[in-house]
Amino acid sequence: MGYGAWIATIISGIGFIIMFGLASAKGDYQGLAKTTLDNDQSRRNQKNNE
Repeated sequence: MGYGAWIATIISGIGFIIMFGLASAKGDYQGLAKTTLDNDQSRRNQKNNE
């Protein structure tokens, strides 16, 4: 890789780490997963009852 590609890779990596940290600090991933699973179960139950 050339010099420019290394710089772009490093900047992207640092940006990813910062954004992931912010999302983890403010996000509610467990709540999102639980809501998604509950909604899937509700849809399956509705489909089976029809």
